[in-house]
Amino acid sequence: MSFSESSASSDKPKQEHSDGTQGGNEDIQGQQEENSEVKPENEANRNEEIVNYLKEWLPHQKHIPDVKNEKLLYHFAASSKGNIHTACKKIDSYFTVRTLIPDFYDTRDPTSDAIVQSCNCISLGFLPGLASDGSKVMLISLLKREPTEFEFLPFIRRLFMYIDLNFVKDLNPGQGIYFLTDCQNSSLNHVMKLTPSVVRKCSVCFQFHLYGHEYSKLFAIIPKEILPRDAGGHGPSYREISETAQEQLVSERNWLLTEGSDKSIEIHRNGKCPISSTGCCIM
Repeated sequence: MSFSESSASSDKPKQEHSDGTQGGNEDIQGQQEENSEVKPENEANRNEEIVNYLKEWLPHQKHIPDVKNEKLLYHFAASSKGNIHTACKKIDSYFTVRTLIPDFYDTRDPTSDAIVQSCNCISLGFLPGLASDGSKVMLISLLKREPTEFEFLPFIRRLFMYIDLNFVKDLNPGQGIYFLTDCQNSSLNHVMKLTPSVVRKCSVCFQFHLYGHEYSKLFAIIPKEILPRDAGGHGPSYREISETAQEQLVSERNWLLTEGSDKSIEIHRNGKCPISSTGCCIM
C-alpha cells in the first residue's frame, strides 16, 4: 500500500506575487514589515485586528463578493501568521480561483448524479482526529478499481465543496489540512484520465509529497490511531468516512448553491490578479 500526502497548510503560498489590492496598499505593506513575526500569546489579538481590517478593506474591493461569514475571515487571518498583506492576498485568491478555474467550482450541487456517482467511486472525508501538529486530515481513496467508474472533475468539485464548508463551519485557527491519498487501487488507466491541463490547475491549489512505503515518516505526522481500518488503523472505514462527509454536504446544499458559489467579478478588478503566475499555491 502506498500513500501520497498533499498539504494545504497555513504557511502557503510560498511564492509571493502581486496581489492587485486597491486602497491602502502602503498601509498593508507597512504593517507587513512591522508584524512579520507574531508571538503566540499575541496571536488571538492579532487575528482580531486582521479580521477588523478585512472588514474595512473588503468593501473597497469591488471584484470580491460581500463576505458575510466571520469564520471565513478568521480562517484567512489565522492562516496568514499575523501578516495583513498575506491575509488580503489569500481572500482575494480564494474568490479569484473560482473564476479562473470554473471546472473545479461550478455546479456545486451535492445531490447531482455526477457527485453521487463520485461518492460511490471515491472515498473522501476528514479523519476523526487531528495530525500531530493539530491539522485536520482528509482521506482520499478509490472504492472501485475500474477506471471506467473514475471521473476526476466531479471528485474535485466535491473536494472543494467539502473544504469550503470546513472553512466556514469548523474553524481550525493557525493550522491547515493534510490530504492523505491511498493509491492502492489506482492504475495507469486512472492516471491517463488526468489531462495535463487538469494537473496544472491542481498545482495551483495544492502541493504534493510522496511517501511510498516510508510509513514511519507518515505516522510521525498522522497517528496510526486515527487512520481508517482499511489502512491498518483503528478509525472508521473509508466508506463510512465518505458517507459522513456526503451527508454533511447534502445538509448544506442551500449554502453551497448560494453563498458557497460566490466568486470574483474580474471586470471590476482594479489591479493585477494575485494567482496569475505559475506556481502560486492558494491553500
